[in-house]
Order: sequence, then C-alpha cells, then structure tokens
Amino acid sequence: MEKETKRKILNICQTMSQSDAGNLEDNEEESNEEEEDNIDVDGNAVEAEGDDVTPDKNDNNDGNTALTQKIKQLEEELRKLSADAKARQKQRYTIATRLKKARAFYTRLKERLTSMRSERRRKDGMEAKMEEVLKKVNVEIQRYHGGSLTGKDILKVVANATFIFDEFAKIFKEFKREDCVLEDSDITKLCEEHKLVFLLWDGAFSCARTINPKEQDVKMYKRFVDAAVFCHMKIGCSVTPKVHLMLKHVVQQMKSFPGGLGDKMEDWVELMHQTGQRLRVRFRTVKCVRKRAKAMARTIQLDSNPAINKQIGGVADRASRGSYSKNKDSTSEGKEERRIAALTAFERGDAVICK
Repeated sequence: MEKETKRKILNICQTMSQSDAGNLEDNEEESNEEEEDNIDVDGNAVEAEGDDVTPDKNDNNDGNTALTQKIKQLEEELRKLSADAKARQKQRYTIATRLKKARAFYTRLKERLTSMRSERRRKDGMEAKMEEVLKKVNVEIQRYHGGSLTGKDILKVVANATFIFDEFAKIFKEFKREDCVLEDSDITKLCEEHKLVFLLWDGAFSCARTINPKEQDVKMYKRFVDAAVFCHMKIGCSVTPKVHLMLKHVVQQMKSFPGGLGDKMEDWVELMHQTGQRLRVRFRTVKCVRKRAKAMARTIQLDSNPAINKQIGGVADRASRGSYSKNKDSTSEGKEERRIAALTAFERGDAVICK
C-alpha cells in the first residue's frame, strides 16, 4: 500500500515538473517575441504603445491593505468559531455524562422492579395470594390480554367487590414492606373506598339495564350514578367518555327510548368477538380456508348444543369443590342489599370516602 502511494506521488511530481517546464518554455518564447517586437530596425528599444511599463505602487499598497484586513477578519471569525466549538463540546460532555447516569439509574430500577415482580409472583408472594382470591370468584388473569381482565371477568369482580377488597386488605397488611408509608388504617380506608366505587357503579349499571323502566327506576339510577361519579373522581380516576355518557345522557335515554336500554346492550357482540378470537387461535394452523371454516362452524354448533352443555355443566359441578360464587352474598338478593347499603352510607355521609 505504501509503495503504491509513493508511486502515485512520484507520478504527480513528474507530471507537475513537466507542466512547469512547458509553461517556462512558453513564457520564454513569449518574452522573446515581446523583446523582438520592442526592437526597431536599427536595434534600438521601442516602448510599447498603450502599455505602462512602470507598476503603480499605490495599487499594490491598496491590495496589500485589503488582503491584510481580510486575513484579520477571517482570524476573528476563526476565534469565535473555536470558542463556540469549545462551549458546545463542554455542553455535549455534560449531556453525555447525565445520560450515562440516567441509563445506569434506569438499569438499577429495572433490575429492582424485576426482582420485586419475581418475589411477588412466588407461590407465597403477594401477587400469588391476590390471584388466589380472584380465582375463588372464577376470575382469570388473561395472559393473552396483557395480564388484564376481560369484560366478563370485570363483571365478576364488580359482583364480588365486597369479598375481593376485604381479602385484598388482609393481603396488603400481611405483605406490607418496612419502608411503607401507609398504616394499616390507611390500607383499610383505601380498600373500602374502592369497594364503595365498585358497588355504586354496579348499582348504576343494574338500574340502567332495567327493561321498561318506571319513574322510580330512573330516579334510583340518578342517585347511583351521581354517587358513583363523585367517588370515581375522589379516588383519582379520570372521567372518560363512557363516564360522561352515564352521567349526562343515560337518564334521558331511559325515558325516551322505547323499552329503555335493557334490551339494547351489546353483550352478545362482545361474546361473538371472544368466541371468534378463541376459534381463530385454535384453528390458526389449518392452511385450507374451507377446512378451517368448516371446523370453526362445527365447533360453534357443538358448543351451542343444549344436551352437550348440560352434560359439561354436570361434570363441572361434580368436580368442583365449591367457590365463593355459591354463597349468599353472591346471589341477586345479596347484591341488591350491598348496593343499597353502599348508596345509603354515601348519602348519609357515613362512608369512609366522605370523611
């Protein structure tokens, strides 16, 4: 590589030397021609017409002065740019240092969070205990849903809010860390507030779904939704469009829509979505579209067969060891009693959230 570079440099130098020699010969020929033109027949020198042989010193001085000023101007600009570059370099170093510290801090937090989650997910951890409580009311954490609850599971939580949050309060107190700023009374208050919100929303939705509602049903809904929205905002939840609709528009719709809103729910649409999703996941490996469609249709037919469903239900009842859902508190009478009790406590000001 070095030999090739040297060879290229030598070629360039030879080319430049030949070019300079050629230019020198051309200049000498031009100079000789000019001298011959400036000599007359007798051999005397003749001054060329229109040419001023003597150079103008003032023009040279002006040119030197302008060049000097230009050099000074460029030097001044160079100093300014150098100073600006140093300042930017210092700023860049500061930002890079802070970013490095932030990344290190983020890594430590991430490791700590991972450690906490793994500890909670142990069989005897807090998260495992909470999942056990949810399983008692047949609530499942859907992993495919990002670990969140689907609509049917949310309804189960609402229907069993009293049992769930009472058990959660016990778990939170048992697994409270040493540096926790909450006292046992604060944990109890927090769980009671969330339980109240769930009960009030349960009452509001129950009234809104009444078929052919009467005037007393509309008034009861108004009481529930006013209390639910107040407590909803009190615990720090945001007012979503659905909350706005429940507060501002459902009362008028219950009065104006024939039959009310009870027979206009979209539960069947949500059920179809869930069923379709399960079938698509189940038969996703079947490449033939026709075979896949037939298999999905056959499965839907079997799932909707009353005799098969009765047999499945009987087997499940015999194998089940019982759950909280069979207790009196989970019956329709028990739900209604808890809703009315929560609403009455709120309106009297006896609820924890009112204090």
